[in-house]
Amino acid sequence: MSQSVRFQTRVGVTESTDLDLGTREWTPTFNVQQTWADGTSSNQSDLNYVIEGTVSSSPVDVDLQNLTKQLGGGSLSFVEITAIGLYNTSASYHLYLYQSASNPVGWLPSSTYALWCAPAGSITLSNPTTGFAVGASTDNLRIASHTGASVDYYLCLIGRSA
Repeated sequence: MSQSVRFQTRVGVTESTDLDLGTREWTPTFNVQQTWADGTSSNQSDLNYVIEGTVSSSPVDVDLQNLTKQLGGGSLSFVEITAIGLYNTSASYHLYLYQSASNPVGWLPSSTYALWCAPAGSITLSNPTTGFAVGASTDNLRIASHTGASVDYYLCLIGRSA
């Protein structure tokens, strides 16, 4: 099975004058779009993992060397992560993304300096050229609820098998 990936982050704002005469308008836009072909070289990816999950009082560890494929079953093992996206669907509670205490991935901060995902917010990281390395043994990232409340999320991992 082959894949093509488009990883996109876009933020746009339209602002007009207080008088709103329709004559002056300013639209700043931040748009990053990365497209990768199927493969295991620089600027390519051959693995993807997307899951809808829930975290509550116990953090969720994601083992990057031992995931189950969504299509066709079988195992999925990342050697490099080229992009990661975390979307918090809760309107009220925060999520944290960081390395697990056991078998940590070195490219995420520890729990002390965790990446913070606000309610209805998202976190995106990408490294399409060299990828974020996943160790030969089990490497885990961790998703935690700030208050221990039940929080739903989407997690997307894109990467390479070699």
